[in-house]
Amino acid sequence: METNMKPQYDTGRVGMSDPEIAAEMEGIRQAVISREPTASHALAAPFYLHTPQEIHRVSVLNAMRLASSCLVYRDYIGWKQGSARYAHPYISPCGRTDPKYLGTAEQRDAYMLSDAELSSVWEAQSERLKSATVVENAVPASAGGPISGVIW
Repeated sequence: METNMKPQYDTGRVGMSDPEIAAEMEGIRQAVISREPTASHALAAPFYLHTPQEIHRVSVLNAMRLASSCLVYRDYIGWKQGSARYAHPYISPCGRTDPKYLGTAEQRDAYMLSDAELSSVWEAQSERLKSATVVENAVPASAGGPISGVIW
């Protein structure tokens, strides 16, 4: 599905390593907790407590994680299918329908990424991985198969 919307939120830096992405995600979580201390018990701050800009940036960060994984495993179909989730407003993955948990319309819309943003993520992660070392079969075969790793 093609999304031709113009980004109204800052995409931010792309082409980041997993540790850089994790650090920024934690920074966003801490920002939410600073505004709403009751969120501190959760591993991830609830969607509805994020600002639209934070929601948008988290979508970009998650798209970078997806792109890195798909690049490591050479799963280009997985990228097309996985990144399609960002072509739509946010839908609760747990099926919650309580409006509180779904956030506002602005928050749900902020979740979406444009085609240009997704292309930028893919290209930047492709470039970033060129300077990393992919370790094939870093973890022995398990139920899901061998797991590769990245040395950033």
